[in-house]
Amino acid sequence: MSDGRISIDIYGDTEGIGIKICNSAQRNAIKVNPRMETTKDNKKHHGYGVRNVKELIEQNEGTIHYVQLSDDMVLCKVLLLKKNEQYIG
Repeated sequence: MSDGRISIDIYGDTEGIGIKICNSAQRNAIKVNPRMETTKDNKKHHGYGVRNVKELIEQNEGTIHYVQLSDDMVLCKVLLLKKNEQYIG
């Protein structure tokens, strides 16, 4: 992988909000690192993002899934369902 790439698609309908994040990786990330923990050198100051996002999604009865699209590309799919006639946010 020479350059990092990321794309984000956000869509909504009457049932909720979906978010798709496609992110480049240096290797088959899901197979090598299924818990998606940080690989950065300074672990004291990195690695909370994925864990915090997952906790927030689950607290709001949403779902998050990772799909390995290729050796160097990972897709993260998030679904947040509508609650009490308002979007979560």
